[in-house]
Amino acid sequence: MLLKDKNDLLKTLLHELQHKVQVVEHFAEGTSPETVWNQLSIEHRKVIVDRLVIINEKNANESGISKGMKEHYQRQVAMLKSGNDTNIQRIVANTNDVYLHCMKQLQEKLNLEIQNIGKI
Repeated sequence: MLLKDKNDLLKTLLHELQHKVQVVEHFAEGTSPETVWNQLSIEHRKVIVDRLVIINEKNANESGISKGMKEHYQRQVAMLKSGNDTNIQRIVANTNDVYLHCMKQLQEKLNLEIQNIGKI
């Protein structure tokens, strides 16, 4: 692999560090939300579903949210409580997408910090 400059090197190092974190933390590597869900024990699935129900019920009861958002959260609760794996996987995947978006923003901030360190 050819690196264009020190920023490429830093990005590559961060990427490789992320792989190490995945191994240390026992994260699934190169898989889909469905595969991960199917590998979870029933107890772990229940914990995740119960937590998502609590979060969505809380969000549905927040004051000041639109009727549409309230209905959205209520539908999510109903889908989670239905026990339908396909619906639950979809909600878990969407929740994971939000998490990944936040992680991407965090990584971008970290990249900026590293660039600033390199300027010192």
